[in-house]
Amino acid sequence: MPAFLLSKRGSDDLETIVFKLDNEQSEDEGIPVFTTQQYARDWMAGSDFESEYDVVSVDDLPFMFWCVEICKEGIGHLILDPDRTTQVAGEGQNTIDIASHLGWAAAELLSTHQRTSPMN
Repeated sequence: MPAFLLSKRGSDDLETIVFKLDNEQSEDEGIPVFTTQQYARDWMAGSDFESEYDVVSVDDLPFMFWCVEICKEGIGHLILDPDRTTQVAGEGQNTIDIASHLGWAAAELLSTHQRTSPMN
């Protein structure tokens, strides 16, 4: 299942929008990520970003690699399918802690194994 991100038009790299998050524990940054292309287009429609950004599709594995990179850069959260109307009204959005989920993925990789047959 691909992820849909907003990428600055004309940029060779994936240059996306970063928002400041005001969490109860600390101030952090988050990047909007959409589960469908339509959600991304709906969020962009009529926004200040519409003229500068395009919706791009990122497949599973490249998305995971990208998550590792943005985590190393200090981005702490993905904002999953944000709703611009409630966002503008100052309401909270659904976020995912990147480091926690990458840790979970690593644990799953290590715990999901199978023994191979002896080679002849």
